[in-house]
Amino acid sequence: MVPVVRRGWLRMGHRPRPVAVSPDHERSTLTSDSRSPAAAHPAASAGQAVEFFGPQPLVLVETAPPQVSAADRLAVDRIWARDAAANPALFDGPVIVCTGLEQQPGRLVLSWAPLSYRYRALRQLPGTPWKPAAVFVTVLQPVTGGGLVVGRESASTAHPGRWQLPGGSVEPPPDGQQLDFEALRRHAARELAEEIGLESDPDSLRLWAVSRGEHSNIGVHLAAKPVPEGLVRRCHQALLTSMASSAEPELEAIATVDSPTRLAALGPTVDYLHPVLARWADPAQASDRWQPSVWPATLATSRLHLRPVETADAELLSTLWSDPGVRRYLGGPVPLDRIARRLEQAPGHPGHFTVTLHGAPIGRVTVDQDHRTADRTEVSYEFLPSAGGRGLAAEAVAEVIRWVRTTDPERELVAVTQAANRRSRRLLEALGLSADRRLDEHGVEQAVYVLAPGESPAAPGQGLPS
Repeated sequence: MVPVVRRGWLRMGHRPRPVAVSPDHERSTLTSDSRSPAAAHPAASAGQAVEFFGPQPLVLVETAPPQVSAADRLAVDRIWARDAAANPALFDGPVIVCTGLEQQPGRLVLSWAPLSYRYRALRQLPGTPWKPAAVFVTVLQPVTGGGLVVGRESASTAHPGRWQLPGGSVEPPPDGQQLDFEALRRHAARELAEEIGLESDPDSLRLWAVSRGEHSNIGVHLAAKPVPEGLVRRCHQALLTSMASSAEPELEAIATVDSPTRLAALGPTVDYLHPVLARWADPAQASDRWQPSVWPATLATSRLHLRPVETADAELLSTLWSDPGVRRYLGGPVPLDRIARRLEQAPGHPGHFTVTLHGAPIGRVTVDQDHRTADRTEVSYEFLPSAGGRGLAAEAVAEVIRWVRTTDPERELVAVTQAANRRSRRLLEALGLSADRRLDEHGVEQAVYVLAPGESPAAPGQGLPS
């Protein structure tokens, strides 16, 4: 189970505006009780600085909740009683607040503590030594052809008419469970489905940036893979239709925008949206979302043919994602509903190759932006058990790495495998990748291997596994 979002308190409390909490980082701003959309955030929330960090590995650490004086607790209770009487939809649910944000070598550490939502009222009390804010996630969902998906909050929210990215505030995890980056990815994917109607594989979401904005709020922004705009609109319309007789949607309308100028024409926005879009549209940030410079592409070795994924590869992909042997060191078989979503997005995906031997598909090799670090590209591979023992995987991976090197020679390449997967580690070492570090993902120790900029993989016959 992962942290969940309860619609009541989120809708009335503003979902995507959460946190870092140090009085030294407080910003002067309107209180969270502002009900006018224009007053809440006129277009870009002019004058409010939004800082960006990373992307780099994000570590979440639980700490004790901050102390609140008895007098402040009484004041909070009075404000909450007033607000709840005015709007019965309010729900005093659990949230997390940021108790520290520290830039450490090679990582960003976010310290958090659990708190009740009503304590947002501390922001309205003059002289309090600490002002709470929540941690939130957003999804940057690009569409093919350019632009990001944004949504307009409905009348039942705290800020009707305000535009934002899909996303939401995060609750503390259940007792005995951990709040980590993987949980945030699952949370973000669920928010995208609940607000837009678009299903996305959590594993496909990568960390794009962490922001600190109004109230020193911390946003964890995750980038999804591009999808057709028509698909996004069909999904959202289907969601609106399904909710017509039961509840009001979080986002009553959606749009795609590719620049701050186009965004300004829509109306009021949440504070982070203009800076996020400006950063997304900045050509200098293009490395944050690596794409092959030449696509489609076909490759060949003495034995293998590598081509873009086709619809006809569904049987191969389904087997690779469901076979317990193939998935032994990849977190186990993928649930059937996620396989279905993956199959929809697989054909033609840039950087993803189907590997064939004598015309028969035997595996796949993929190249994507590394979701952990901005300036790295990640190489992954999966092959049928019947293709093992002949050096085919190493041959295919080496060819794909050489292809990346011809188009992007200065890009650092990374491959990640479970530390327990000795066969995969030997393959990567034989290809010339160097052991970089260990990390914990999915509750299992992973080994990270890198190929430095300018380096090429070992050629077949130079120590590759047989």
